[in-house]
Amino acid sequence: MKQLNLAILLSLLCIVSCKTQKESLETYEGMILEFGNSGGFTGTIDCYKLMENGQLFKSTDGSNFMEIQALKKDLAKQMFQNFETLGFNEMRINDPGNMTFYVSMGQGKRMQTLKWGGTSQVPDPNLKRFYTNLFKLAKQSSNPVK
Repeated sequence: MKQLNLAILLSLLCIVSCKTQKESLETYEGMILEFGNSGGFTGTIDCYKLMENGQLFKSTDGSNFMEIQALKKDLAKQMFQNFETLGFNEMRINDPGNMTFYVSMGQGKRMQTLKWGGTSQVPDPNLKRFYTNLFKLAKQSSNPVK
């Protein structure tokens, strides 16, 4: 009986310790993938921050973020890898317009930010596709976390 109780206890400990830890934006020190858009006639802002563990946060003012339904961890990891695989970490584009779109990746104050929407630079089609895919994933996950 003691062996059964010990086995159950060890199983529960494994389940609890294996669960992905939730992070807060304020204390998180890992990589962040941020994307969104701003401007237009109404001056709206749609901003998302994705952590490597899949946690996703949304803001409509650019500063107050609320956690929404997470992405699967492997999907989040793939999006971070795609940023580098597609060469966005080496790309330079800073062309805001009336309606500005952006994708950033980095840690803390070291962020690689790509902005487009103006008329001076034509964004790479892969960048636009990457942004569209991120945005679709975020919109599908827009239910708040309780």
